[in-house]
Amino acid sequence: MYRLIGFAAFELTAQREVLFLFPNVFEPWFLVVAAIHHYRPGFQWSRLALGLTLGAITVVKEAQEWALHVGRVFDGFSSLDAIGWIWRWLTGR
Repeated sequence: MYRLIGFAAFELTAQREVLFLFPNVFEPWFLVVAAIHHYRPGFQWSRLALGLTLGAITVVKEAQEWALHVGRVFDGFSSLDAIGWIWRWLTGR
């Protein structure tokens, strides 16, 4: 819901920087919870574990949001460019 509010604000203002203030933490949160429950069945969340996990996810997502919407680091970089760069990095070419 938080990201949806940010998306609505972005649509109203057309300012990409607004999205930086509303990071999308749902997807990584879902993946972390799924992985923990897969590899550690019966895991019980403590307030500390919950806070640390959400904090870490938020820090990583804020870095990504900054790179995408504020710094615009990837604006001139297509998905095919990314695949080519990764391939060259993996193969050493």
